[in-house]
Amino acid sequence: MNPPWSRPSVAEAYGLTGRPGFADIVAGAVAPSRGVHAVAENLSVVPAGSASAVREATLDDGRVEDFLALIDDRFDLAIVDCEPITEIGDAAALSPFVDGFIVVIGAERTRRAVAQRALADLKAAGGAPLGVVLNRTRRPIPKWLYRWLG
Repeated sequence: MNPPWSRPSVAEAYGLTGRPGFADIVAGAVAPSRGVHAVAENLSVVPAGSASAVREATLDDGRVEDFLALIDDRFDLAIVDCEPITEIGDAAALSPFVDGFIVVIGAERTRRAVAQRALADLKAAGGAPLGVVLNRTRRPIPKWLYRWLG
């Protein structure tokens, strides 16, 4: 199973490339406080972490639970970015540590049956889907569909 940080992009987006992050914390290389970086008022980011820690860290370590408990105490809201919906193993492994999941589905990329199966697998692993986001749609969603989803 690839860890949720195996394809990092958050560090680059926030100018945190090379800074310690989630994998460094889980691998025990840095204290949890060193992996959390304030990037704006009321917004902190935990990037994937160093390449060496990404190779070493696993979700099976008790440090994941400890770190997420610390985050839960310190912040009102935390978002953990995981692998794509079709690679649900990471989300399933994180289920015991999080309140729920928001599933992002790529428009015109993810087949309905694949998304439905991934949601079922997530629920079977004890995950609580909080909602679904349809991403990268090229066409506006018709008003009748908005009303139906209501």
